[in-house]
Amino acid sequence: MAQTAIGAQGERHRGRRALSGSSTQQHSQQMVVGNALSFRCRTPSTRRGINMRELFLLLGSLAILPSDLLAACVAQSGAQRPHLVELYTAEGCASCPPAERWMSSLRTSKDYVGLEFHVDYFDAQGWRDPFADPRYTARQKLLVKHSAKTTHFNTQAGIVYTPQVIVDGHVWTNWPKAAPPAFGTADPLPISLDVALGTTILAKVASPSGTSLPSSYQVDVALSENGLSSSVKAGENRGKRLDHDLVVRDFAGPLTPAQAETGAELKLPAGFDPAKSAVVAFVEDAKNSEIVQVLRLPLDQCKRLP
Repeated sequence: MAQTAIGAQGERHRGRRALSGSSTQQHSQQMVVGNALSFRCRTPSTRRGINMRELFLLLGSLAILPSDLLAACVAQSGAQRPHLVELYTAEGCASCPPAERWMSSLRTSKDYVGLEFHVDYFDAQGWRDPFADPRYTARQKLLVKHSAKTTHFNTQAGIVYTPQVIVDGHVWTNWPKAAPPAFGTADPLPISLDVALGTTILAKVASPSGTSLPSSYQVDVALSENGLSSSVKAGENRGKRLDHDLVVRDFAGPLTPAQAETGAELKLPAGFDPAKSAVVAFVEDAKNSEIVQVLRLPLDQCKRLP
């Protein structure tokens, strides 16, 4: 069973830091990669070959293409959806590296899509996490608040801490010893993800049928990257080299379905490597943050036009 598979991974290492606050089947993914523009030489009706002047004009038109015009990539959800696993962590947290090693094991999983969100509330302790963002802290607090409403008689309900694992919008209490939270049983929501990779990333999420996504849902889009590392010089992990995978480098959301169809812009961080990165789009119920669909598109398939 999927719950057993994910629950058996990793080690229990959870020296938590609390904040005050309110709180399978294998997934199939179809990917189509195509050029944003195509050019075709046509000979005149006299059937003569293309002359040098025409060739130079053609090459010149290619040379003046915008530098950020790139190949377009499209992914569509399959009959079975993967589950979204979010880890809230920080380089200033001494108990977080084991959880991050566990997250790295999800890189090639077809049943789970991992996202590692670095929070900023450890930055005041001497080491500023280069991957931290206050938006990720805000998302963690909201997820914990929503999860607490559905968790009864649990002393951890409503507590924000690191490392904290959230599956499909529900806090995984007593991770990794306890079983993960129950997954939703609703039929997967069909979505498509269209990505244009340029000086920034434009990601569009829509229903492949052409109809709009339900207005009760909201959409989030994340840029993740593997193979990152830091040499920590202060704080609880001082003197250690920390390796990271599935790190969220930029994030857009929550978006209304209309905004998601128009497209969300993701900024490319310094040193960004498309070969190690992916765009992850997920749809959640606006009232309780429960995940209803997840789609991951590796960017190594999105090549620049020459």
